[in-house]
Amino acid sequence: LGMSVSLPLFWFPSYIWGRGDGPASAWRVFMSIPVSLPAIIFSIAVFTVNVDSFVWRLSAGVLGGPALALVSGYLLSYDTPPCEKSKDAVTEYFDASIATYRLVTKISLAGYAGIAYLAYISYGVDVSAMWRDIFTEANASVAFLTIDYILIQVSVIFGYVAYRSWFEAVRAAILLPIVGPAAVSMAMERIELASYTKHRTKMV
Repeated sequence: LGMSVSLPLFWFPSYIWGRGDGPASAWRVFMSIPVSLPAIIFSIAVFTVNVDSFVWRLSAGVLGGPALALVSGYLLSYDTPPCEKSKDAVTEYFDASIATYRLVTKISLAGYAGIAYLAYISYGVDVSAMWRDIFTEANASVAFLTIDYILIQVSVIFGYVAYRSWFEAVRAAILLPIVGPAAVSMAMERIELASYTKHRTKMV
């Protein structure tokens, strides 16, 4: 199954019903960055190398297959599921989570700016020509990845983000064409900041 199917079908229900009661450890939160690097690298390859090359076929196959989901499996050997509810553990989680979302926002903005620049070089402001090349007149593999990407963003926004805040989900959907995937990390940072503020208020 592709990511656009496995995310809403398996990942989001697993998160909602199996996330545990306590905060994730700071180590687990920070490790989400290197764990995501393979997906970023293969995504860059898909949009930059020749679509007839072996590298493109390999990258598209990895992105559409189960390999990426297995990358984080090694975390089970070094960490335990969320369970501790102490004040320090909760504070460490929020600090790590907010810092991670801020870093992801910077990476996402840089990546989106690079893609926008490459698109401008190739198409200028002719959006219809670009759409023909990535969907309507593209080969099946390219068209599939285009739809896969769109569905991933929609499922993340109206699955993961909306579960925490419908207002932030709608705002992220509006900002998505402007800032790209950074709209999601920006929304989640605001949600975590709001939750952190409530937590600190209760602890006073």
